[in-house]
Amino acid sequence: MPLRERLDPRSSLWDLLASHLHFLRVKHGLSCAAVGELVNASRQTVSHWESGLRKPHEWQVKILDKKHETGTLLEYLLYHAKREHNPSWFADSVEYEGRATEIRIAELSWIHGLFQTEAYARAVFREADFREIDHLVETRMKRRQVLDREDPPLIWLLLDQGALEQPVGGSSVMYEQLSHLLELAERPNITIRIVPRSAGGHPGRNGSFKIMTVDREDRVYIEASEGGRLVQDHSEVRSFRVRFERIGDRALPVDASITLIKEVMERFK
Repeated sequence: MPLRERLDPRSSLWDLLASHLHFLRVKHGLSCAAVGELVNASRQTVSHWESGLRKPHEWQVKILDKKHETGTLLEYLLYHAKREHNPSWFADSVEYEGRATEIRIAELSWIHGLFQTEAYARAVFREADFREIDHLVETRMKRRQVLDREDPPLIWLLLDQGALEQPVGGSSVMYEQLSHLLELAERPNITIRIVPRSAGGHPGRNGSFKIMTVDREDRVYIEASEGGRLVQDHSEVRSFRVRFERIGDRALPVDASITLIKEVMERFK
C-alpha cells in the first residue's frame, strides 16, 4: 500500500495537512517538481510531505496558501499539528531509532532503554507500576537489536550521574547494569559521557530527549511520563541540537566518565 494511502486525516492533524497538500496540488494540476520550485524544495521532498514522511516549514505553507488561494488554511493546520499529541509518537520514534544512522541521547532519570539489561528494564517497569511487564520487557529487549546491526548507528549518550547511583532493582541488578554499560562503552560507535552532580543546573535538567538522524533528517523524541512528543519541525529540532551540545559542555570527558561508572559500580558489589 502506498504510504499516502495509509494516512488517517480523522486521527492526525499531520495526516490532514499531508492530505490537503496532495489534494490542492492535484486540484491545480501541479507536479511535485512545480510545487518544489515555488517553495525551494526538491520533487522528492514535496512527495514526502504528501506521504507524511517529512514536514514543511511555515514559510513554505504560507507560499502554498497564497498559490492555492486557501487563506491561512495550511498555515493553521501546520500550527495546530505541531501542538497535537499523537499516541503513535512513541512507536514512530522507535521506528526511527531502528533506522537511524546517528542517535544522540540526553538522559536524566534512567539508564536509557537501548542500554538496559533485562533485569534493569523489568525493575523499571515494575517500580513504575506498569502492567503486562513481560511484554514490555520483551519489546524493550528487541529495541536493542539496533546496536547489533551490520551498520550500527553512531550513538552519543549524555547520562546524568543520578541515573548511575539510583539503586533500581537492587544492588545486583545495578552492578550488572553498570557492567553492561561499560561493555557498550568499549564499542567504537558508542560514546558515553556522564554529567556529574557538580555540574549543578544545566539544560539537561529540563528533561530527557533523543535526536535521531534518519535519511539525513533529524527527529527528536522528548520523554514524558504520560507519553512523549515527537518533534520534526526544523527550527525546534535545531534548538535540541544546541541543547545537546550545551549539556555536553557540562559532561565529563570519556575517560573520566568511565572511571566514574566503575566507581559507582563498585558500590553495588
